[in-house]
Amino acid sequence: MRRARDPRHIYGPNLAPMVDVVLVILIFFMASIVFIGPEWFLPAAISATQQDQDEPSREQQVDPFALPAPTISLRISIVRDAPVVAGLGQGLVALDQFEAYASEQLRGIGGEAIHIRLSAQGDVPWQHVVTLQDILTRLGLRSIALEGE
Repeated sequence: MRRARDPRHIYGPNLAPMVDVVLVILIFFMASIVFIGPEWFLPAAISATQQDQDEPSREQQVDPFALPAPTISLRISIVRDAPVVAGLGQGLVALDQFEAYASEQLRGIGGEAIHIRLSAQGDVPWQHVVTLQDILTRLGLRSIALEGE
C-alpha cells in the first residue's frame, strides 16, 4: 500500500524551469558579447570643442572617415651586453645609433601624427628605457606609451 504525500513536506516551487531560462539567457549574453567587444574600443569622432558648442563651424568638424594616427611598437632589449632597439624597419639598431636612424625613418612625418608604444625586456635597465624615451622626445614625438611585461 502506498502512502500519500503530505502537502506540508513540499518546500517550494520547482526551480528547474527557472534554471533552464537563466542558462539560456547566459548563453545569449555570452554569444552576443563577441559582437560588442571590438566596437567598444572605437574612438569617438567628436572633439571636445564641438560638444560644447551648439553649431560648430566647418573648421572644427572632424572627418568621421579619417584614419587614426598609426601606432609604432618599439622594443628595447640587451644583445651582447649592449642595448638595441627593434621596431622601426630593419631589425635591431644600437641605442647609441638609434637617434640618427629614427630621424631618417621618420623624416617628413609630424610628431603628433604617430603614437609610440615602448616596451622593454625584463633584463633592460630602466636608464636605457628613459634614454630611448628622451631620444623620441627630441625627435618631436609626444605620444609615447610605456608597456610593462
